[in-house]
Amino acid sequence: MKLTSGEYPKIDGSTANIPLAIALRQAVTGCDKAEAEAKTEFTKTSNAYMALVQESEYAPDLIIAYAPPKVAQDELNQSKIKIIKTPIGRDALVFITNNANPVNHLSTEQIKDIYSGKITNWKTVGGQDKKIEAFQRPEDSGSQGLMRSLVMKDVNMMNAPKGYYPAAMGGLIDALMEYDNSANSIGYSVYYYASEMYEKPGLKFISVDGVKPEKKTIQDKTYPYLNDFYVCIRENTPKNSPTYRLYAFLTGQEGAAFINKQGYVSVN
Repeated sequence: MKLTSGEYPKIDGSTANIPLAIALRQAVTGCDKAEAEAKTEFTKTSNAYMALVQESEYAPDLIIAYAPPKVAQDELNQSKIKIIKTPIGRDALVFITNNANPVNHLSTEQIKDIYSGKITNWKTVGGQDKKIEAFQRPEDSGSQGLMRSLVMKDVNMMNAPKGYYPAAMGGLIDALMEYDNSANSIGYSVYYYASEMYEKPGLKFISVDGVKPEKKTIQDKTYPYLNDFYVCIRENTPKNSPTYRLYAFLTGQEGAAFINKQGYVSVN
């Protein structure tokens, strides 16, 4: 599909979807990458959903985002402005540690026990006799919401020390690399961000329940912690509008092919 720069909708979304948004603007409007990057400003998952249901000239017309954290979803449920939320891609919550850590595999129960504070030493899960330094994300972040909904569920997460809640996804990955006892640390992110946007040498993904996170295991759904990302518009968006046309493109077969071409995993 094609739109002029003037017709192109205002888009917001999750950090891990920024490369998709940049490529989408280039493909649809014909602009170069520099212009697409300059015009792509994403405010992260929770903020994007909240902005979509605001009655403001600055509100986005469309968002591309992962599932909202519970606090944001509760606000969406109470909003008088309703949205259409359609899955277009599949990603995964992955666990990351330093290459110097001999532990390569964890079970779901072991991860729950680590993040609830029941397991505190790597020796308990086959590693060295060292304290586990478990990093988390802030409560309003998309990945923290995924950690709670996909992994912990009804198990309460422990309170981590101050400084163990990096605000940015990249900050968590940097922390896993730079922490003084980095071989003792563990954290989590979404697969696309950690493997494509912010890949760092010296870190590795941990297999969960015997399955390594990679595109194949995300596509065939054998990796356990899968999470979709969505394209969302307001329910009252006119069907002849550029915004709805872009939504229809992303939810169709051409959109699925485009998403796969950008290195993501389409749901179709």
